[in-house]
Amino acid sequence: MDEMDEKCATCRFWLAVRQVYDGNAEVFGVCRRYPPGGLSTYVLQMLALGRAAELTPVSEAHWPNTSEEDWCGEYSPRSPATD
Repeated sequence: MDEMDEKCATCRFWLAVRQVYDGNAEVFGVCRRYPPGGLSTYVLQMLALGRAAELTPVSEAHWPNTSEEDWCGEYSPRSPATD
């Protein structure tokens, strides 16, 4: 395989995600080579009955988003059975 073909779109660890916005399709994906990374943020919640807002901690896990054309040093080609 040519080095130029070693990109996310042909990697066994990449999962494509297609979204449509205003009739235009956008393709990106997530890399699942490693477990998802943690992300801690705060969400501003408005409390009922006019009380003050407060920040609430939220933890989430995400895999890295990549484009079809991205590449990295962990590339592994897909086997024909996974296409």
